[in-house]
Amino acid sequence: MDTLGNDIRQAGEGIGTSDPNFPVVLLSTNPTQLTIRRQLLPTSIPVCRDIVAGSSDPVVVLDDNGGDPLVGCEIGAIADTDSDGWPDAWDELEKFRDFRTTNGGTVRAFIYNGNGQGDFFDYKNEGTFAADDTAIIDPITGANLLEYTTLDAGGATWTNNYLADSSSRIYLLEERRYQLDTNTNTLQLITDDSEELSITNNIGVLDVEIILEQDDIEHTCTVLPPVDPADCDPVLTNTYSWSQIKAIEVMLQVSADSSAALALQTNCPDPEDCEPLQLRRRFVPRNVFNF
Repeated sequence: MDTLGNDIRQAGEGIGTSDPNFPVVLLSTNPTQLTIRRQLLPTSIPVCRDIVAGSSDPVVVLDDNGGDPLVGCEIGAIADTDSDGWPDAWDELEKFRDFRTTNGGTVRAFIYNGNGQGDFFDYKNEGTFAADDTAIIDPITGANLLEYTTLDAGGATWTNNYLADSSSRIYLLEERRYQLDTNTNTLQLITDDSEELSITNNIGVLDVEIILEQDDIEHTCTVLPPVDPADCDPVLTNTYSWSQIKAIEVMLQVSADSSAALALQTNCPDPEDCEPLQLRRRFVPRNVFNF
């Protein structure tokens, strides 16, 4: 429970956005899954060309746009005063590149559209291109032809639209998901949708409720973000944002056939009517206080 609690407290850690709709905490049912996200690199970069849902459009992060670049998307002066083979003006992109190269060459990135929606993708490399889409191997020596720069997303297909209007940005996030393996009665932690760790065994029930506060009224939600009025009780009266989270309550119930539950049943005055062995804790994501 301590591991889960620490992750809840750190939900949204380092996310450099004041957007309360950012998908920091997610809760689903059948089976219960609690997902918590935090930022690994304290910066983000803009999407500089529109990306259409259902396409595999490139992730353009710098774009001269024929000499009329969008704010934040400027190629800038191509100088390399520190002789690292990378343009000095590309500081934020260089942070992304350095993080990628020091973490195995491919990392998981998150593209966000400013409306609570996003996609994860494998960020494999950077690419620089001329206006005719010809690849430029060296952005320093090919500076006079340079038109745009991309993140190599490995041909990912996008589920949402991402507009080049300053609303859509790219982040490097860690995602930690807690769930119960009902076949083994094991509480699992899945990191970045791949790395699996068994936290504890002999767990028969995982139950999570998220308490939101709107207009001084508490609402208990079993799905987050809510998709149906019945997901919260009482029904939300305002639009949901993660900044409204007041607490996350987690309950673990020991398996009925575990030694601890059987011992409790043995000492129960009425073995047919014993209270289940449960641990219930309430945690507060401290980053909600940033809003």
